[in-house]
Amino acid sequence: MLAQTMKGDETMIDGQKLRALMIQRRMTQGGLAKAAGLSRQTIDDALKGKASIRPNLRTLGGLCRALDVDAAAILKDGETA
Repeated sequence: MLAQTMKGDETMIDGQKLRALMIQRRMTQGGLAKAAGLSRQTIDDALKGKASIRPNLRTLGGLCRALDVDAAAILKDGETA
């Protein structure tokens, strides 16, 4: 189910990796939010390590699709989806 949280409720998005991918692709927070189908606040929170500390499948999938990467590219080292 898409609303489920990731395995163990401990999967974390790496804000630095996410920011680096955004810069590489010349994407703004608003642009990434629109492409991923998420709110700009969700993107901001993920970059700051706040609300998206435990991303659900919709959040993680949206970010991966929008950035054209697999989950490992935006998760903290050692985390798996």
